Amino acid sequence: MKRYMASNQLRLVGKGWEIRHHLRKLAAAEDGMILSRFTKELPPMKVSLGSSRRP
Repeated sequence: MKRYMASNQLRLVGKGWEIRHHLRKLAAAEDGMILSRFTKELPPMKVSLGSSRRP
């Protein structure tokens, strides 16, 4: 698994179970601020699932 960190960005690349495991470790960490720092600073994301138009 790879982890890329920038000023306002945390990007995890890997298998689904690896990412879940890493996020659980970050959430349970003693300082706990690592994960919350990234989640609080990020703007909300808009996600569209599928398309209503057909070709």
